[in-house]
Formats: sequence, structure tokens, C-alpha cells
Amino acid sequence: MAETFTPENIDPALCSSNPANDLLERIRNRTTQPSTPALPGDEEMEDSPLETPLNPSNTMDTARSLVNYSRLVKRKMDLSDAASVTFDQFCQTRSSEERQALFFAHILQLLELAKKSDKADLWKNVSSWVKAFVFGPSTISYCGLNKAMRERHVADLPEEDDIVAVNLLLASIWSKGTSQRNIYKTNVKKSMESRSTFRNVAVLSHRLIKGYQAYGSALPCWCLKQYPELNDEDFWPKVDETIAMFRKDQTQEQIDICFNTIYEDDKAAYGDPATADHKTVDDAIPDWQKTLRKHANKVQTTPAQKKHRIGEVDTSTKGEQEQ
Repeated sequence: MAETFTPENIDPALCSSNPANDLLERIRNRTTQPSTPALPGDEEMEDSPLETPLNPSNTMDTARSLVNYSRLVKRKMDLSDAASVTFDQFCQTRSSEERQALFFAHILQLLELAKKSDKADLWKNVSSWVKAFVFGPSTISYCGLNKAMRERHVADLPEEDDIVAVNLLLASIWSKGTSQRNIYKTNVKKSMESRSTFRNVAVLSHRLIKGYQAYGSALPCWCLKQYPELNDEDFWPKVDETIAMFRKDQTQEQIDICFNTIYEDDKAAYGDPATADHKTVDDAIPDWQKTLRKHANKVQTTPAQKKHRIGEVDTSTKGEQEQ
């Protein structure tokens, strides 16, 4: 059985003890102890401000240290003049808050540059596909490019349900297509001049498609010779109409014979491509251009319909053209 504590069996010393009083007494004794003798330099330490992160003198010392360190960094790194100026400005900031603000601003700048880079990559893809469309003998309209690019999983294309972004993409396709067609026609027209240095079909093709994996077509050249009176607005619809006419009720063999005849006529008039300094390509067609041809051939046009220039697109027919 446990022993019961009574006044008779408790140590008298414990009875007179009060823990709270003991603690207070310890604190009083600690605070009333005599001060230690002053050491040399104590007065200077008391007069000088504490070196804390919030103290101005400490901040200035940090800034000076960063500036000195920046000189060492610039000697070791190959920074441009503009980058060196920006780095100096960063190292001259007086507080960590300012440096954090600069870091955040540069992060935002990098994000903006990344977005611009994505747009630039997409624009390059659009340019290549539009060039293939312009030079392809079987593509008869701007339409079909969007779906063909999607089937080939071209990078950076907007989601199909993003109407605004898709419309911007289509506007880019139309704008680039109009520009490339004008460049194409201008060069073909100049090649027909008697003193032209690129009358040969191979030289003309090299001039038009150098740097791009797209094959040239002699059909626009043939149309320009057959219809010299057509203005810029009527010329390309005539090319589309001619292609559609060639394809209608014709076998692939007959179409090949037709284009080969045009090629032979050009060779007789402007010279054999084999004699040019530029190597001609074989008849193999890349898969991505086959995809483009497949989608372009699904587009139905009428001979009387003209191509709209960028900014003049009829929104009522835009949806029909992309079907």
C-alpha cells in the first residue's frame, strides 16, 4: 500500500520551499550580479551601430562587395556590352529586395522571349508549308493547310477549340500564301526576259526554293505564258482553275503526261536543267507533302471564285473553305 504523505513524515525543508519564489530569487540574483570589468574597445562597440541586415551601413558594404565581385565575374565571363551594363546595375542595388525584384523582372522577360520563340517556330513551319502549297502542282487553294499540318503533328499549333488563335493562324497562312505567290509570279515573269540569268528551269527553281524542302512546279510559268494579260488578282485563280481542269476526269497517268509535256516545252525554250549548276531532285515526294496534297485535293472551288487578299476574307465562306 502506498505511503500517505502527512506533515509528520515530510521533510521540513520541503515544507518551507516555494518553487515560484525560488525561481524569482534566481532571476533577482542573476540581474543584480556585479558587472564585469570593462574590456578595451567596449566603448567603441557600444557607440557603433549593430551590423544587421537592416542596417544601412551593412547594406552599403554588401553593395560595394558585389560591385567588386562583379568586376571579377566579368573578366571570367564573355558578356556582351549590354549584358555587362545590366549586370553592373544589378550589383549596384542596395538591398536584397531590389535584387529579388530584378530577378523576377528577368524571369518575366524570359517567359516573354519563350512565347515569342514559340510563335517564331510556328511561323517558320507555316512558311515551309505555304511554300510547298505554292509550288505544288496539285494544291488548288489556301485551304487544307491547317488540317494537313495537324495531321502531321506540326509543333506549336493552337488547339482547335481556341477560335481566336486558329483565326490568327489562318490569317498567317493567307498572308504568307499571298506573299509567296507574288514572289513566285515576279520571278517567273523576270525569267522570261531574253537577258534573264535564270531562264533555265533548274536555275529558276533554285532561285525560288533554295533552302526549302519543296519541289517547284512549271505550271504557273505555263499559265503566265498562256495568259499574259491577266492582272495579279485574276492570275492565281486562273492557275487554280487550270489545275482543277487538269485533274477533272483525268487519270494520274494523263496528269503526269500533261505536266511532262509542259516541262519538255520549257526545256526546249529555256534550256535543259541538266546543264545547270544546280542538282535537280528525284521524283520522290516527302510524306508531309503527300499529306498536304491529300487535304488540298478535298477542297472544292469554283472557277469564278477569286482569292481574297488578307484583310478582305469573307467570314461567311471561311468555315466552308476549311471543310
